Amino acid sequence: MRVCMLIWKYWPGVQGGTERQCRLMSQALSTMGIDVTVVTHWTGFGVPRREMDGRVRIVRIGAMAPIARVVEWLNRPVAGVLRSRGRAQVISSEIPTVKAPAFLTPWVCLDLEKWFFLFSAIRFFRRNRD
Repeated sequence: MRVCMLIWKYWPGVQGGTERQCRLMSQALSTMGIDVTVVTHWTGFGVPRREMDGRVRIVRIGAMAPIARVVEWLNRPVAGVLRSRGRAQVISSEIPTVKAPAFLTPWVCLDLEKWFFLFSAIRFFRRNRD
């Protein structure tokens, strides 16, 4: 028997009740010999697209998460260290040197991420019907 679970967030990372229960249930099913795959949202460049959590296969789909991280990075206050004659002086400014386009607000990026996740999930399930 094979089971596939679809959830927005999954281990590792911030876990609430749903995420914790999904992990516990998938681990329990895998110990009973059931092939378990968890399909979840890809949260960024540092997180692998596919990995194993014990005997549970984790597949991360979607591609908009890195764009949200880039927007956060572009909109951050600029801070740096100015080195002059061997002495380091901390400089900071509240005005970013580069700013993300106005339409790429965090809310718009999150909505785009969710839609892209849904379309990616449909594509994943079509490719893996068996």
